[in-house]
Amino acid sequence: MAQPEHDDNRSAVKSFAEQQAKKAGKKALKKLAKKGAQAAAKLALKVGAGVLKALLGILAGLGLPAVLVIAGSILLVLIIMIISSFMFSSGEGLDTESKALYEYMVQQSNNTVDMNRPEQRKYRVPVELLAAAIQVDVYTKEYENEEKKLIRLMATTLKPTFEYEEYEEWTETKSKVCTDGVCTPVSEPIKEDQYVEKITFVNAWNLNATYDYKEVISDWKEVVITRYETDTVTEKKQVTGLDDKGNKTTIEIDIETEIERKIETYTYTRTKRYEIEASTEKEDYSLFDQMLNSIGYGYKDKQLIESLYDLNGGPINYTNWLNSMGLGDSFIDFNGTIIPGGNVPAQYMPYYLDAAKTYNVDWYVLASLHFVETGFSTHPSMISSVGAVGHFQFMKKTWVGWNIGGGTRLGDLDIPDHILMDPSMIARYGGYGTDANNDGKADPWDIADSVHTAAKMLSANGYATDKRKAIWHYNRAEWYVDKVLKYAEQFHMAATYMPGGDVPPMTAGAFMRPTTGEITSLYGKRGGGHHNGVDIGKGGRTQDVPIVSVADGKVSRSYYSDTYGNVVYIRHEIEGVPYETVYAHMTGRAVSVGQEVQKGQFLGNMGNTGRSFGAHLHFEIHSPEWNSSKTYKLNPEFYIPF
Repeated sequence: MAQPEHDDNRSAVKSFAEQQAKKAGKKALKKLAKKGAQAAAKLALKVGAGVLKALLGILAGLGLPAVLVIAGSILLVLIIMIISSFMFSSGEGLDTESKALYEYMVQQSNNTVDMNRPEQRKYRVPVELLAAAIQVDVYTKEYENEEKKLIRLMATTLKPTFEYEEYEEWTETKSKVCTDGVCTPVSEPIKEDQYVEKITFVNAWNLNATYDYKEVISDWKEVVITRYETDTVTEKKQVTGLDDKGNKTTIEIDIETEIERKIETYTYTRTKRYEIEASTEKEDYSLFDQMLNSIGYGYKDKQLIESLYDLNGGPINYTNWLNSMGLGDSFIDFNGTIIPGGNVPAQYMPYYLDAAKTYNVDWYVLASLHFVETGFSTHPSMISSVGAVGHFQFMKKTWVGWNIGGGTRLGDLDIPDHILMDPSMIARYGGYGTDANNDGKADPWDIADSVHTAAKMLSANGYATDKRKAIWHYNRAEWYVDKVLKYAEQFHMAATYMPGGDVPPMTAGAFMRPTTGEITSLYGKRGGGHHNGVDIGKGGRTQDVPIVSVADGKVSRSYYSDTYGNVVYIRHEIEGVPYETVYAHMTGRAVSVGQEVQKGQFLGNMGNTGRSFGAHLHFEIHSPEWNSSKTYKLNPEFYIPF
């Protein structure tokens, strides 16, 4: 399929570049072989702990300067990794041992689904993903010399789960028979019931998918079968003749005649079937991320796996999702008012927002921790059975510092409040406790201090680069991370964002402007192609420029694209006419798939993400809907009051 401008798939240019990289990599290996470096090529299939040393030795033997040796070795490692990942993904060019490993990957991949069910096949764990993990493990060495164990672990852990529902379908049949044009009455319909399983939900390694069905009853379908039958008809006939004595006599004889009859059998059939009415896929790498966390993979390892898979397996949005936890932009520096929803108490929002901005964490994650730990401070004593205290349930040693007590076995209950809440003691023992309101005490029963301390702990544990891992450190359990993220997403999407600054005015017509600013690129021919929308520039404005929905509608897509960047699609129906609008290159997204939005509702801020040159909004309008070929594109200037 051709990849048009701004399509979310990889562009033709990128694909061509990747192909050339693969070819260049293969040539590099051939050259190394000529220099006596076949060992380096073998490292691509199974690299030991001394890979870097071996590569340095090879390059040093070629007489290169020291700096080039180091730089060249790093480049060679990357080339070998890319080639090896390609070979393991495709099965091409492998020796006997590696070929067996590739076949094992294919087998394990196929075992993750029922290959006899076509609807499941596309959700199987990709071979390319297993191959990417093997290459990264060469360097992490978590499963050194145990590649099959890692493959089996990944396939088993990432195996998709399917939910089916049983639907009652039926076939009705009736008939009549016509002989030489004379027909019998049509028979009463005979119904044959069939109970059919239909897939309704999928939880895969990279997404959740939901299927909805509609009842479809067909028209009666007529089938005519014609045949011809031959009947023998016997007729009596009188014949005059002579008897034995020569006397004239009349006798009666039987005469048989063959007659061909035309018989037509009319069969009428209609069916009730359930067909897919809509399917929705929501990006979700939770399962994948949990698995990588369980084997000790860090953020850079995850980025490398994503890169190798993207090269050989297809588009993947894992680390972008990871950075935002699949929840859209955090809007930590949001210029406006956030009105909480989802039963988040409004009185706590100033504390969440202040701590979020101070420590660069997400306010809705802090709200979720608060809810999970004490139900928004509604627990009677706010002291747990194991001694955790305060609004956010900190162990006292976590609050004041685990170095307290030196070599003695000083327990949490032995720490008096005058030490627990003393900022100088906390500084001395390395705790997280924070005096956020500057009253001279770091008090876990003070809401400001508690919220800031939770934010500080998340930040210290790498929230900026790996949010799941930072939350894991709060309770050290994957189920806990999932629970916190579940409520965080609910709180984030239930909130209403009321932007300040330069907001486009509400208009009385069907559509309003999506943002303020000058149009910097018109709809129509541009360069050698076609510009399928309009661009509105940020100009010299330094503040956030809000982007809003041009009409009431429902979010059909919300994700990060290589070309569109942060993009939102919204479907509308205006006076019975369907439209779909597209808002691209935003700094982040404030809405999610399936969410109902109102005209003028905040979607995100003007940005420079994806394939973009300078901060702007790329806006498109289509009717009835957007597609990758932009078949139904419209000129926004005919619909929007710019």
